[in-house]
Amino acid sequence: MPPGCKINTSVKSTADFYRKISPDKNGEMFTEFEIKKNETDDNEHSFLLLADPQTLDKEDMNLFHSDTIPDIQQTVKEIPNPFGVSCGDLMFDNLELFPDYEDGIRKVGIPFFQVLGNHDVEIKTKTDEQSVRTFERFFGPAYYVEILQRFFLFQFD
Repeated sequence: MPPGCKINTSVKSTADFYRKISPDKNGEMFTEFEIKKNETDDNEHSFLLLADPQTLDKEDMNLFHSDTIPDIQQTVKEIPNPFGVSCGDLMFDNLELFPDYEDGIRKVGIPFFQVLGNHDVEIKTKTDEQSVRTFERFFGPAYYVEILQRFFLFQFD
């Protein structure tokens, strides 16, 4: 994002950093992103890192919603221009809980990037490409380190 602009988010607060595009009849691809101006001074940023929540079942997810999310909400009130990154293992192999996780992140109210962890994959598939389908359906590309690197290089050049 250019300086002075917001990180776009989906309705679930996941950072909206990609578009699935396909070549047109001429083999060309194109997409656009709407860029919104940040109403606050964005000379300072705060980065929240959510590491290994590893929610196993509904009980863990209830704790995520009752303990973790309120703590993050309070932190967000105290810091300038926050955005978050969940750095993998959002689940502990139970991908059916992704919607519950998304609901919690939405309540935080800031853009969150999700990173794939080894417990966020479909473990009964035959290939790496197949194993990330559920994650990608919810959060976008499973491997976007290069996109984040470009984002940070552009921001802080």
